[in-house]
Amino acid sequence: MDLGKTPMAGFSNGSREFGIFNMTKPKGCRVDADCGNGLSCDAGLGYLGSKYYEEQGLTLACVDGDLNCNADTMTDSGAAPVPASGLCTDRTSTIWANTAAGRVSSVALVQRVGIRSLTDRRQYTDIQPWLTNKFVNVIARTVNDFAPDKNLRHAPRGYKAATGAGDNRRVFLWGRPGFIGVGANRRTLGVYFAYVNMPRGLDSRGNFTTTPAAVRPALHNSARTKTMPRARPRLHRRGIQSAELHDTVNQMSVAWVDSLKNG
Repeated sequence: MDLGKTPMAGFSNGSREFGIFNMTKPKGCRVDADCGNGLSCDAGLGYLGSKYYEEQGLTLACVDGDLNCNADTMTDSGAAPVPASGLCTDRTSTIWANTAAGRVSSVALVQRVGIRSLTDRRQYTDIQPWLTNKFVNVIARTVNDFAPDKNLRHAPRGYKAATGAGDNRRVFLWGRPGFIGVGANRRTLGVYFAYVNMPRGLDSRGNFTTTPAAVRPALHNSARTKTMPRARPRLHRRGIQSAELHDTVNQMSVAWVDSLKNG
């Protein structure tokens, strides 16, 4: 692994181990449909460094016209640049703004989700890509019993780490659009939360299987879908995320302390 390619999070379903790895690679696009998951194509963005589809090296976003910025991100079958091609971005992210810095900061980056090999424990295989901006800086925790429509008074949610059985086992994910805040520029690294059904393992096609429905490792900002995880900024004080005293986030950690559950 080279610069920017980092293990970010891991979890277990009780029998198999999963890892989430940051690739720090954007995705080239011509139209919004090339991006998917509620992302938008910004054809006015280019890149510095290696091409986005090259495994090695950094690929940094830039605005077309900037010094040394390659305006066309994609190439055709003859290796010629594709005019008006740009990068996938998330305009619903708290980091997005209609400025050069805001557009570059909202670029979605590839995470890879893999399952640990049973034959070579050093390897994670059957990799699934996950293109996201809100969860560039991601952590994961499992919970044993979570159903969002439960009546908490009669059926409390079970936030203890997941065991090897149960239909309501989930993977909780917290994330941010980056590592360094920009509060001084009136943009913020909002904290996002999402959950997915606990994956069982892999099906015959190498895709992760979950219970009760198949869920790909892809997050977006929809609040009304049962087959994709939900991603919303954490809200405080009447819908406004509270300002952070220190604007440098770096990595995060979340833990459930059972003795404080009623605190």
